[in-house]
Amino acid sequence: RILAPVTADFEVLRAHRAWDIIPRTGFHKGTAAAWMREAFGRDRLAIYIGDDRSDEDAFAELSDGLTIRVGEPADSIARYWLPDLKAVAGFIAWVRNARGASSNAPAQNFQIASNGFNASKKVR
Repeated sequence: RILAPVTADFEVLRAHRAWDIIPRTGFHKGTAAAWMREAFGRDRLAIYIGDDRSDEDAFAELSDGLTIRVGEPADSIARYWLPDLKAVAGFIAWVRNARGASSNAPAQNFQIASNGFNASKKVR
């Protein structure tokens, strides 16, 4: 009710513990992701992690990248999901370790879920 007067100029979305009030300009997280992808090169793997509805535009734009929804995966087009921020921190540490791992480095374990199934990967 309180936001009703601004809905002609702004899109109002319920977010995780907040409201997203977005100007109706046609610019959103998906267009920002597309711009960044062009700026940094399409040959790089895009990784996008998000936790609410406003991230869905970026998930759609980066459909060939690694898109991860944090929290419940219901109604999301992200390819993968992680249950919480602790799992996100674990994923980021896993990526960092995998990028710098040598053949002598200890294996790092990480689990990520897709379509309700858990996939374990061991990286050296």
